[in-house]
Amino acid sequence: MSSDVGSFGLIRGTLDANRAISGDNRFSARIVATAATADRNFGGYRGTEDYLFAPGLRYKNGSTDIIVSATLGNQIFGMPPYTVLNTATGKPFDVAFDRPLVGGKDQGVQIETTQFNAEITQKLTDWLTVVGRAQHQKINFALAQYSPFVVLDNSGVLLISTGGTRQTSKNDAFDTFARITFDTGPLSHKLVGGMTQVDATVDSIYASDGNMFPYNFLMPEPLPPLAVNFNATATSIMKQRGYYGQYLVGIGPIHLTAGLRRRDEVALDLQWGSGPAL
Repeated sequence: MSSDVGSFGLIRGTLDANRAISGDNRFSARIVATAATADRNFGGYRGTEDYLFAPGLRYKNGSTDIIVSATLGNQIFGMPPYTVLNTATGKPFDVAFDRPLVGGKDQGVQIETTQFNAEITQKLTDWLTVVGRAQHQKINFALAQYSPFVVLDNSGVLLISTGGTRQTSKNDAFDTFARITFDTGPLSHKLVGGMTQVDATVDSIYASDGNMFPYNFLMPEPLPPLAVNFNATATSIMKQRGYYGQYLVGIGPIHLTAGLRRRDEVALDLQWGSGPAL
């Protein structure tokens, strides 16, 4: 267990625990957990919140090694601080660096991650081992902030956007390979051959009520609200399959390797449409 504190009200705690859960020590478990919060970042926007929970189970004997695990995370980042350059003087505008230039402190990005992993390593003979790995991952991304695009003039006028985006990406990956090792006289040989399959989908939802407008950050006035109607959608689908092989031969301290990889893009599709408001 560990904990620490830092600037801007940062508080963080971490737990990493593991132990055998069977009498023969073949089954073991591990838990990693982290929680962190902060009052603000150095630009005066909201502080980062970071939560992670990652449990795992393992079975291992002389020929079999199986690991299953999960990762659940939630991260909230305040808007990255920025400065505005006065092109007439070649220097940044003289403003407080620890306060938001546009809008309040509660602007930023949220990323939620759910991931499951499984891996099995099976030694079939003294010279042959097979390995299989699988992963499922889902990430939700949300952006809500007043985004500056350009300095319109040196009186402090920026072009600001109230638009935002929501995005969900799903990724399923599978990888399997066989490893052969043997010796012939003074030569050692290792051959690896396998394949990889990846299926990924990204659903993006954009705000239909976002707009762009000029705003003088040196003479702040009430801002229009951030976008709330997310109903313009885009979907991207990607499927890939790869095959690979590698040969490693060695004699004493000298090793030579040769490898081959082929990747096929099975399908790529981009669709635009509209859906219900979220």
